[in-house]
Amino acid sequence: MQILKKIPCPVCILLISLLIAYLVWDSNKHLRIVNIAVGKPMGAYATYAHAYKKELEKYGVTLNIIYTDGSMEAQSKLMNGEANFAFIQSGTQKEQQKNRPLVLANVAYEPIWIFSKRDRNITSLEDLKNRTVNLGNKNSGTYPIASQIMNLINQNSKASFNNAKDAFEQLLANQIDAMFYVIGIKSSRLQTILHTKNISILDFNEATSYRKFFIQNKDYYEIVTIDANSIDLVNKIPQTSKTLLAKTTMLVTKDASPEMSRLFLKVAQKVHSKIGFLKSENTFPNTKNLKLPQSGASKTYFQEPLHRYETIGYMSGHFWLAQTFKKLEDMVMSVIVILGLISFFIEVIYPISKIFTRRKVNRWYRKVNKIDSQIDKLSLEELKSRKAVLEEMLIEMQNSDNIDPTHLEAFYSVQQQVINIIEDFEKRIKEKQGMEILV
Repeated sequence: MQILKKIPCPVCILLISLLIAYLVWDSNKHLRIVNIAVGKPMGAYATYAHAYKKELEKYGVTLNIIYTDGSMEAQSKLMNGEANFAFIQSGTQKEQQKNRPLVLANVAYEPIWIFSKRDRNITSLEDLKNRTVNLGNKNSGTYPIASQIMNLINQNSKASFNNAKDAFEQLLANQIDAMFYVIGIKSSRLQTILHTKNISILDFNEATSYRKFFIQNKDYYEIVTIDANSIDLVNKIPQTSKTLLAKTTMLVTKDASPEMSRLFLKVAQKVHSKIGFLKSENTFPNTKNLKLPQSGASKTYFQEPLHRYETIGYMSGHFWLAQTFKKLEDMVMSVIVILGLISFFIEVIYPISKIFTRRKVNRWYRKVNKIDSQIDKLSLEELKSRKAVLEEMLIEMQNSDNIDPTHLEAFYSVQQQVINIIEDFEKRIKEKQGMEILV
């Protein structure tokens, strides 16, 4: 407090002004327009995106929705910079590529639907052998999943690769026997298929076995159950309970700021956490079984969904200002940590290093004193031997460049002592040699 009292008033005003200016600038520098890549306009991803758009407007952010043929194309749009965020299906990610999306969260289930006409008598995956099966558009999330499953049972099956709309028309025209469709329950196109007469949903009655098989290969599927008449009670859809394998929808980004990513997670929490057709309350968003890297903002969010500034008075209703204060706090804490490390070095590490340097000088002193002891009783050979040791020690000293300045006086003193003793040894050696010649 005494230090603060000594700061001139104009300086205080300047510091406060700079702080306010920073808060205003930083809380307003975020993106105002953000793009998200989704699937087809009638798909579940588009439904989610429209819900996000409505929520983001409350925070001053406009969300542009980019439609694609499916997860594969949406991921490409994200990675080439056309989108800031994307919905993609787990299992469709390009795991081997160097630059991969960062996952914010899983946000929904995507059941694997296999549709056929009832008169085709397709009641199990084995019945797809020797049939014509549509595996989905190759840009979609359906294609890689359908291909993976068909590879397990493929025996003379014929594949086609059309989008869901065309495939369904072909199914009705008996041009194909079955079609895969990996999509969330909110898809309007899915609802159209489900409400079409004479369409059957294949029951994965061995879903648990398939799931265990895929888990061995570190590929995760979920199991969901659709109760009889639960889709449409009046029209009795489905007529019997169905067990389906399912993937999850992932909300991903490439390089969105931590603050924008956090905002999207807050919106995801609001949109996806409610009880739903295939999930209980607060099932989503989650970060279970991710096969892509989780973003740092996601890790922080799930550790602390509400940080202190998001709950304090005025800032609780001003998201961007709260993030600026949190960022400022993190910056201050980082400076404190750095200063703490510097202080630790100055107060602890540096004194310890000085002690080790002094020990080195002391070791030379002890060695010199030992060599210099009882010099009058040494033979010629002993004098030569000890002189050689001293010369090696002198070379070691002269090559030492890590002597602390506080020990330089002692260092040069012991060095001079060594030089003096070497000179004394040389004198004694000459005297000994002269005596031997006389004898």
